Amino acid sequence: MHAMVAVVIGAVCTAPAGRLAQVEVYAADEAALIHLRVTGPTEARLKHLTDPPRAYVVFPGLTWTGKSETIQTGGAGGLVRVRWSLFQAQPPVTRVVLDLTPGAQASVSEADEGLYVITTRPAKAGPVGAAPPGVGVAGKPLQRMHIVLDPAAGGDDPGVRGRVTAEKAVTLDIAVRAAVALMNAGALVTLTRDSDRTVPAQERLALTRALAPDIVVGIRCGVSANAKEQGIQTRYDSSGSAPLARELQSALVRKTGARNRGSTQSAEPGLVGLTMPGVTCVVGYLSSPEEEMRLASPDYRAKIAAGIVEGVAAYAAGNVTRQAGAK
Repeated sequence: MHAMVAVVIGAVCTAPAGRLAQVEVYAADEAALIHLRVTGPTEARLKHLTDPPRAYVVFPGLTWTGKSETIQTGGAGGLVRVRWSLFQAQPPVTRVVLDLTPGAQASVSEADEGLYVITTRPAKAGPVGAAPPGVGVAGKPLQRMHIVLDPAAGGDDPGVRGRVTAEKAVTLDIAVRAAVALMNAGALVTLTRDSDRTVPAQERLALTRALAPDIVVGIRCGVSANAKEQGIQTRYDSSGSAPLARELQSALVRKTGARNRGSTQSAEPGLVGLTMPGVTCVVGYLSSPEEEMRLASPDYRAKIAAGIVEGVAAYAAGNVTRQAGAK
């Protein structure tokens, strides 16, 4: 049985320089991803143990002022649990311990300044994204597919606003709903943010490049001086992303009944320099009072999330068909 998504946030606070500030875990069958956000200079030192199967990452120069913390993952992605604590007070050293399943391996990389990513994979699992996008396994197109969902705005940035609704709340709700459904279908999903916090555009891009997923789906709201402007549009930066955009646009309109604004190629800031298929879904206009009411509704957001899931699944299945025909 596929492991449920674990999207868990550790402690978050305004921290002085030189501190482990946040731990996030995303776990599925094929891999687990641990995002470590730090303040202050450090370097990650990874070591493996075989008996018991374990790895730990040491961060010299970082403090952790709380008690030892633990996140349980139940073995998903080869990761049983994550623990972290202050290992040494002077000079400060913080250690993150990974309890692994037998044969599982861990790796660590610095995705951006202040952001480290630890990846664990179970024994005999291929690397994340090793299979062509959507190929999957055992006839399940989403199995092993790695998807990054990028909900716009967050934290200090509310995004575009309607009369009472902020973009950041709409996009996060949709992204979390879609992430859970996609992971239940067998995909591995990373969100660029999974809470109401500020994530700069540069950090979002750096994380996506470091993870090298199969596809990227941005979730945005629109705004216009014309209060009657409504509808859903899917934008893509490169022609290689056109099939993904078409499938998502079709599914989103079918699920929501919204005005179809089509899929179009445009220079999308959130997709600059990415080599994998990536799109931005503009899910509605908060400047339209009528559409703002819909976007504020949990039921309507659930329909949008279902459209994203259906569109990604259709794109993945289409890849399977196209590759089978090419043989």
